[in-house]
Amino acid sequence: MVRALDAGTGYPKHMEFRRINNLPPYVFTIINDLKIEGRRNGDDIMDFGFGNPDLPSPDIAVEKLCEAPKST
Repeated sequence: MVRALDAGTGYPKHMEFRRINNLPPYVFTIINDLKIEGRRNGDDIMDFGFGNPDLPSPDIAVEKLCEAPKST
């Protein structure tokens, strides 16, 4: 059986990989789906997901985060 090849990569256009297909769902995909669903339902969603801050965290925030484990 001859499959059509992708012009850019030279690989078959549709490839199946058994080991990859058996992996569990990616947790961040699940979280993103829940976030989208919540927004569609009108929920006010605060996204604390991945980011690339351009400024360091405020000193007070770092101090409070360091104190939190000690107080529990």
